[in-house]
Amino acid sequence: VVVLKNNLHAKKLIYIAFYKPKGVVMHSPKNGEKSIKNLINLPGAFPTDQLDKESEGLIILTNDKRIAERIASPRFAHEKEYDIEIIEKIPAARAEKNIGSGIIVNGQKISAKKVKILGSHKMTVVMLEGKNQQIIKILSSLQLTIKSLKRRRIMNVFLGDLKPGESRPLADTDRNAFLASFGLK
Repeated sequence: VVVLKNNLHAKKLIYIAFYKPKGVVMHSPKNGEKSIKNLINLPGAFPTDQLDKESEGLIILTNDKRIAERIASPRFAHEKEYDIEIIEKIPAARAEKNIGSGIIVNGQKISAKKVKILGSHKMTVVMLEGKNQQIIKILSSLQLTIKSLKRRRIMNVFLGDLKPGESRPLADTDRNAFLASFGLK
């Protein structure tokens, strides 16, 4: 038996910050829809989570299957921050309190970790879980309609100055902190 110190066949793990444009679907495009797979050319890479077709912003792309499992699991309680523009005027005090305290959907409570009203039509929201259309459901319960939703942060990784469709590899410090938050190296 021969053991090689440097396994030449080991897969190089990649971690990419990607700006998903509005109007792009994450999976199974229909009738000419643009898919995220049309925008990325990284064999074996996949998005770690989802953003709705009409939402835009930061997605982490990787070929590390350990990350996908941990991002999907609520036990890791990872922060995701969103900039949101609302069509209606935001009732500031009521919105902050109600979004933070949450609502019950299908027997489960969904709420934001942090809400900051930035003006009569803008807010930032920090969520700990990425359940399907969670922010939309909370805001709809307050009769608020989302005009635009952009994810600007996942944990310690920021969208930064990326433009729609652009990507960048995570810097060493960002990558190491990102992996460490999941107990990985």
